[in-house]
Amino acid sequence: MSYGGWYVREFETSLAQTFGCADAVTVASGTCALQLAFELSGKRDTEILIPALTFAAPASAAVRAGMHPVFVDLDPKTWQVDDELLAAFLEERCVRREGHVVNTASGRRVSTICLVHLWGDLARLDRIHALARQWNLVVIHDAAQCLGARYKGLPLGATVPDDQVDQIIITTSFNANKIITTGAGGALIAKSQSLCRRARHLSSTAKADTMSFFHDDYGLNFRMSNINAAIGVAQMEMLSDRIHRKQRLHQYYVRAIRKRMDGVRFAHQAPESAGICWMNCIELPQPSRSVIEKLVAQRIMVRPVWIPLPQLPVYSRFEYYQRDAFSARLHEHAIMLPSGPGVTEAQADRVVSALAEACR
Repeated sequence: MSYGGWYVREFETSLAQTFGCADAVTVASGTCALQLAFELSGKRDTEILIPALTFAAPASAAVRAGMHPVFVDLDPKTWQVDDELLAAFLEERCVRREGHVVNTASGRRVSTICLVHLWGDLARLDRIHALARQWNLVVIHDAAQCLGARYKGLPLGATVPDDQVDQIIITTSFNANKIITTGAGGALIAKSQSLCRRARHLSSTAKADTMSFFHDDYGLNFRMSNINAAIGVAQMEMLSDRIHRKQRLHQYYVRAIRKRMDGVRFAHQAPESAGICWMNCIELPQPSRSVIEKLVAQRIMVRPVWIPLPQLPVYSRFEYYQRDAFSARLHEHAIMLPSGPGVTEAQADRVVSALAEACR
């Protein structure tokens, strides 16, 4: 079978267990999973709170689902979305009106928080889930970078309170640069069986009767193939080892950089979170562009951090809630270092030596 089949179900079962959820639905990409999550939330023409600094996929998927992003700056300590700013936005900019939360500046209803868990770490889940309960908001977790991360010893899905299971959805990605890959692919994961049933139905063209081709909704063809799922089943067997390798590489980078360089900052991981160190990102005391160019010229594949979404013309019309524009500073000064699970200490040492020289 090209779609469906034993490997699809096996992969979905493994993902659900890893996230501590009831079920998972595999799809063609992480962006497809986000699009499906926003479709399921049914919050068209409402506002969604999204980190200002992230890959563009969650914002693009939200806009295509008819939603309006409100970008929120990152926390300068954790480099995750600033939960204090989230709370301040809701308290200072919003009012409750006829059972809904309304942004007084735009007049639109605020319906959703989209958490993008960056660098392999997790945002402050207790605080944000409590905000979602207080304001009756849906939470979409973009976990593309943090498969296998834990919060207070629990997988991401296990942190979902029982009274919020119908309002919290997790998505992830299996793109080639993720901790496990199926070449291309993604998944939607939830503690709610009904949400997953609905997601599986919509992503399979909403075909209610396969024999008569009766479609009962505007379906999407987002399904993952059985071949891709077979790769995913094999990849999941290596997840623990890859997390260990990435954590060990991160520790080596921290020791080596602090020994040879001054003024370099790493994100401060919250004590509740056990991240997977998916990407080693550092903030330099100087602008990073020339440093990146010098390292790339030596065939060391470092990368800049994403451009803050509010700075992109396509997103400039949306509201940006910030305190000190930390996202812009991080973009200007940060570098993402080679972080694959196969990077050896000798290779990492070459990276650090070249980095120190380039920063002089």
